[in-house]
Amino acid sequence: MSAGAFHRRRALASAMLLGWVAVSLGLQAGEAPSPPVQTSVPIKLTGFGQVLYSRAGESADSFTVSRARLSLDSPITRAIRLRATVDAVKSPVLIEAALDLSIFKNGSLRLGQFKVPFSRESLTAASDHETINLPRSVSSLSPGRDIGASGRDIGALLQYKAGVLEASAGLFNGSGINRADTNRQKDLAGRLVIALADRLKLGASVYRGLYSAAAGQALLRRDRVGLELEAAVSRLGVKAEWILAWDGNVSKRGGYAQVGASLAGGKVQAVARFDSLDRISPSTPGRDETWTLGLNRFFAPKTKIQVNLEWKHERESGRATEFYLLALFQAGF
Repeated sequence: MSAGAFHRRRALASAMLLGWVAVSLGLQAGEAPSPPVQTSVPIKLTGFGQVLYSRAGESADSFTVSRARLSLDSPITRAIRLRATVDAVKSPVLIEAALDLSIFKNGSLRLGQFKVPFSRESLTAASDHETINLPRSVSSLSPGRDIGASGRDIGALLQYKAGVLEASAGLFNGSGINRADTNRQKDLAGRLVIALADRLKLGASVYRGLYSAAAGQALLRRDRVGLELEAAVSRLGVKAEWILAWDGNVSKRGGYAQVGASLAGGKVQAVARFDSLDRISPSTPGRDETWTLGLNRFFAPKTKIQVNLEWKHERESGRATEFYLLALFQAGF
C-alpha cells in the first residue's frame, strides 16, 4: 500500500471515529436522534392490548390474550383520509381498512372494510366497552357480528352529521371481513340518530340482505331492525337496545338495558345490565337471559382493569344457571 493511500484511509477512519464520538456525546446530553421513519403527511398511531382471565362455574379457569390491536389514521389530502387496523390475535389480522372522502358539507363517503352502521354498542370501539362481553343480543343479531366478523364488512357508506342529526346508509357484500361477495346482490344498511336533548339520543337501524356461506349455496333472508336509546343524568348513564332479526325462516329478537354510574371523579365505573335473546320460531323456541355486574378502574383513558360477574340462564332448556367470573386488563395509547 502506498503512503498516500495509507494516509487517506487513516484520515477517513479518524473522521468516522470523531463523528461517532460527536453523536454519542449528543445523545448523552439528551439530544434525540433523528426519527427512523419520516412521512410527508401526519400519522396518528394508536393501539391497545387486552389480557383476559375467565372462569365458568366449576370449569377450568384460563388466561388469554383477547386483543392486540394497532390502528393508523392519516389525512392523505384535505379531502381524503386513511384508516387501518390490524389485530395480531385475530386471523386474518386485517380488521379495518377504509378511505374517507369528503364529498359535500357535513358529509363523507367511506370505502373499504369497516363497521356496519347498526347498533350503538356494536359501533363502540372495543377499547371503550363498559363490560367485558357484548350483550348477547348484539353479538348474535347485529350485522357483521352474527357471522363472526367483529361487526365489519366490505362496502361503501354515505355519512352525514350536522346539528342534532346523524345519518348513514350504505351497500355491503354481506360476507364479513376479508371476504368477497358470494352472490350478485348487495346488502343495504342504514342508521339514524337524533339528539333530542343535550344528553338524550334516540336511534334506529335497518339491515336488509341475503346470505350464503359460500358461492353457489342457497341464499337465505338476513334482515334486521334495531332501536336504541342513550341518556345521561348527572353521574348516571342509561343505554338500551332492541333488535328484531329474520334468518331464513327463523325469527329472533333480543335486547338489553344497562345502567352505569361514574364514581371517584371518573376513575371508577359501576355497571349493571340485563340482556335477553329469544328464538321465536315455532320449530326452535328458546330464550337466553344474562345478568352482568361490572366494576371498571381507569388508570388512563385507554388503560383499565375490568371485573365482571355474569349469570346466564336458558329458560326452555331447564339447565341450571351458569356463573362466570371475568377479569380483563387493558393497556392502550
